[in-house]
Order: sequence, then structure tokens, then C-alpha cells
Amino acid sequence: MPRGRGTLNRVAMTPDLGIDLAAMDAAVGQGAALVHICNPNNPTGKLIPGPTMAAFVRKVGPRATVLVDEAYNELTDDPAGASVVPLVKEGANLIVARTFSKIYGMAGLRIGYTISSPEKAALIRTNLMSSPNTAGLAGAIASYNDEPFLRYSKGKVVEAREMILAATKKAGLRALPSQANFVFVEVPDADRLRAAMAERNVLIRGTYGQWRNWSRVSTGRIEDVARYAAALPELVRA
Repeated sequence: MPRGRGTLNRVAMTPDLGIDLAAMDAAVGQGAALVHICNPNNPTGKLIPGPTMAAFVRKVGPRATVLVDEAYNELTDDPAGASVVPLVKEGANLIVARTFSKIYGMAGLRIGYTISSPEKAALIRTNLMSSPNTAGLAGAIASYNDEPFLRYSKGKVVEAREMILAATKKAGLRALPSQANFVFVEVPDADRLRAAMAERNVLIRGTYGQWRNWSRVSTGRIEDVARYAAALPELVRA
């Protein structure tokens, strides 16, 4: 949350690894110009309910621009209900960011977009660091309304996510409720688990940021997730 040029103020999460909206609201009172929230959150996968997020935008917006990253929105149980996009039409001081890297499977093409007022869109254009690539634009246009693929993609992500959750339960581990294409799993040692999985040709993240006892496990091909699910209980016991 910038408080003047070049200054970033990170607001700590709550003890249950949720986004502390009250603390962010208080930080805005200290002179913040922009508030950034990822919803669903990365790396936890937790979702702030749509009405709660909308109330925060309405409260904070008059004092600072709110940037809500909805990269994983299409993977939630209720994408329309979880999104704050309707507030843009209401004139809220809001920018919503979306991407084709997640449910559309186009991460390598580096293409995304924002939803905001014409004035904010013009301001964003003055701060672009690069230009969209032709292949990415063509793919985005072709896939945006491909509803059969979106249903298929979301179905596979949800299936894989449930497999990961079942494996963590079988292993006696705790996992946070996820509305994204990954699960945040509490483990004894994230780096050690990553190394043990790598020995079985299963690639997962090690320590993510400051959370040494949390393993962020992404969904993928069902057969690959099945290998992780089979190995997890055994490696945790070892």
C-alpha cells in the first residue's frame, strides 16, 4: 500500500491467515494512496466474500484508490457474487485486475486486463512498462467467451483441488479452504517436503515467503496431482 512515491506499507494478515481489512482501513488513514488486495488471496487461496469486499471498497474508496486483483475469480464457487466489478459502474474509486494466466491456461502469453473508469484507464496507459503481444491478444480474444473450455478448465481445477484436500486430510495435515487453483497446506517443513517430493519427480513449492511451515500446492494434470496425493501421507509419516 503506497504512502507516497516509492513507499510500500505491508499490512500483516490475521492469525488465521486472512486479510486484515480493519488494519488496511487504518493504514489508509495514515496517508495511503493505493490499496492492493488479491481476492482470492495468493498464497492462501482464501476468499473475502463479495459483500464484505464491496463494503470495504465503499468505505475506503473515498480516501484511496482500491486495486483488487481478481486473477482467480473465475475459479471461485460464485464468480459473479465474489467480484467487485459492479462497483466500477457505480463510480467507485476502484480498479479490478483480471488475467488469462489462470482458468484460461495462457500464463506464458502474459496477457491480462483491468476494469476501471475511463479516467483511471487513461492514467494506467501512461504507466505501461511494455506493450501487449500479438499472440496473447489473439488468444485472449478467441478464448474470452469460450464457455465450454472454461467449464472444462474449472472442473479439472476443482477436481484436482479436492484431491489435494483429501490427501492432506489423509496425511493428518491442515489445509486452508481454497477458492483458487492451489491449496495452502500446513506441513512440518515446506523445504524438506519439496525435496522429498522432488526425489519422486513431483515438483511443488518450498517455503513461500515467510511461511516455512506452509506448502503452496498448485493443481495440474489429474494424473500428476494423483502422484502427489499418493506420496504425501507416506512422506509426512517419514
